[in-house]
Amino acid sequence: MGMPVIGLTGRVGVGKSWVLAQWVSQVDIWQVELDLVGHEVLRMEAVIQKIGQRFGDGVLDKDGQVDRKRLGGIVFQDEGARNDLNRIVHPLIRQTVTQMLAGERTRAGVIVGAVIHEIDLAQYCDQMVVVDASDEDIERYAPQRAHIRHAQASRDWYLGQADHRIVNGFDGTVQERVRTLGAVLFKGQ
Repeated sequence: MGMPVIGLTGRVGVGKSWVLAQWVSQVDIWQVELDLVGHEVLRMEAVIQKIGQRFGDGVLDKDGQVDRKRLGGIVFQDEGARNDLNRIVHPLIRQTVTQMLAGERTRAGVIVGAVIHEIDLAQYCDQMVVVDASDEDIERYAPQRAHIRHAQASRDWYLGQADHRIVNGFDGTVQERVRTLGAVLFKGQ
């Protein structure tokens, strides 16, 4: 068996990337950010064609690339459209991540993203860490992402997936908890 893989998840705007940055500064681990993998998948020619066919050329920019903002304007307002997009991109994200996992088992690592479960990647995670924050704190510190939150699973759903919970009050008190949990999760690294 290889080194542990930690899933780091939670709703949009809770501070997952910040937690990951703390751990990366603390210990030598690899990381897979599902948002970035998703952006790579959206640049694949076959994906661009499928998205253009499903959503029309209006979601493509002048260079023929997917305009994520325009596409997001559609899929975060229409569950059917979002499901169609997920059927196009999720299998390719999963394939990309599983290929990365196959090549990197000499160090512990983290898969980070709000959709770990939806993409069926939780099965590769030894433990699941959920970053949690109140709706009020998310609204205060990540208001630009409010339109995405209603399209995600509930706070309670995420908490039900947790082996560990990090409560982010966006007030500086969370840093020691993040470091302590990182020391436990990545012991021996």
